[in-house]
Amino acid sequence: MSASKGCVAIAPLAESEPAVRELKRGLGHLAYTVRRWQARAKQRRELKALLHDADFLQDIGVSAGDAMREANKPFWEE
Repeated sequence: MSASKGCVAIAPLAESEPAVRELKRGLGHLAYTVRRWQARAKQRRELKALLHDADFLQDIGVSAGDAMREANKPFWEE
């Protein structure tokens, strides 16, 4: 019985192949999306910490209700 029985050889993909380019593009888009989500989550945590400061919210022109709605949105919502 051969040790390679049942194994499938996979040829390496060249960088220029469309599948590799598409995979890189998809991974780049995924990384960009995750960074946006992280930034949005941080901004909302910081906004939530400012909800008790009515004077500051008034200074930046945001009502407490609007700030609360924005702070309570999930990170994936714009």
